[in-house]
Amino acid sequence: MILGMGVGIVLTCVLLFPFYKKEPSPAEIEKKARNMGMIYEDEIRGFPQNEKGENDK
Repeated sequence: MILGMGVGIVLTCVLLFPFYKKEPSPAEIEKKARNMGMIYEDEIRGFPQNEKGENDK
């Protein structure tokens, strides 16, 4: 019985190993997002606008 359980565990590991995917790190996620065009809000240069949304001149 124990031998059967051992064989089952090993067989399961062998079958599931190709489907194992490592989770990307936060740095990898940020790098991919930046390549797709992501920018942070504090990187945007703001221009003052009046109440109507028009630039003051």
